[in-house]
Amino acid sequence: MMRKSTIFLSIAFVISFLGCIYFAVLWIDTSITLTYSDSSYQQNRALQQIHFLLEKEWVGISEQVLFEKIKIAFKKHPEVIVFKKEGVIHVGVLSFELQMGKLESISIHNVPDLPCCKKLNDNP
Repeated sequence: MMRKSTIFLSIAFVISFLGCIYFAVLWIDTSITLTYSDSSYQQNRALQQIHFLLEKEWVGISEQVLFEKIKIAFKKHPEVIVFKKEGVIHVGVLSFELQMGKLESISIHNVPDLPCCKKLNDNP
């Protein structure tokens, strides 16, 4: 009789212990997920504000002036890829769409496709 209750209590303890571990891992995972979600939301909001500011101030400038501004802005960040493809200058996740040599609009997009693109160096 004593043997059966000891086995039952041991099994109950192991199940309880595994349940506690499961909920601890679940709690940590949820905390990490919420932290990344908040960070992503803040970055997206910042990008939208930058987009609004740039579009308000830069739409209508010439391609040459645009390229000079981009070159100055990213002078200290050589890891940022700047290239032109089909009348659009891509800078990271920003696209500067040109019409007749002038900036028409700015959009935010995912990471662009890099193959077969004309990379900008010193001249547009």
